[in-house]
Amino acid sequence: MAATMHAVNAEDVVRDALRSDLSPVARQAWLEDASACVRRYGVIVIRDAIPLAAVAAVLDDFKVRHDVHMAPGQKKLFRTFQSDPLRAQVPIAIDGPVADPGFFAPTSVLALARKLMGDDLIVGEMGVVITHAGAGSQEAHRDSDFLFGGLDMEIDLPPFAMTLLTPLLDVTLDMGPTEFWAGSHRRRDETAVTVMAPQRAALSAGSVLLIDS
Repeated sequence: MAATMHAVNAEDVVRDALRSDLSPVARQAWLEDASACVRRYGVIVIRDAIPLAAVAAVLDDFKVRHDVHMAPGQKKLFRTFQSDPLRAQVPIAIDGPVADPGFFAPTSVLALARKLMGDDLIVGEMGVVITHAGAGSQEAHRDSDFLFGGLDMEIDLPPFAMTLLTPLLDVTLDMGPTEFWAGSHRRRDETAVTVMAPQRAALSAGSVLLIDS
């Protein structure tokens, strides 16, 4: 069995957030469409998934709690998952403004994650990546490896873990948003995947990027 990459524009993976006033039929249609997007491309952008007030509260809290990491060159108290000293990853506890379910488990994301993975979900890890002006590109990577080493049957399985990226500021294309290779979650050969140009989507504060890990 061979999995193929799909030609895709960034806008093909963008959806509006699940509205609270939708009928049960319309809600189910949204979930079917969004889950099909994730299964096919491995990624979805959900616009306006988080209230802006919740995002602003978290950003204000970070500016106080993590002020030491806001200055370029800091390499203390965070996991150095990348070699660039202008990029820090800081573990985050679910307390304060971060503990707002509307922030860490927004309605659209939670409904879609349950559709894809079932109701028994946990938040396994939270962190913030602080990227300073002048930082280079991140090293291309998978967040998780294949659960069973990449068996043929595994390619068609639903995701066992998902990564939620939540910008606290508007991220334009010029700023270097997260890049992705649509369909790469169904490819074992990373060299064949990354030889192609990646896609990327601008993200406004309140929007999220959800990916198959």
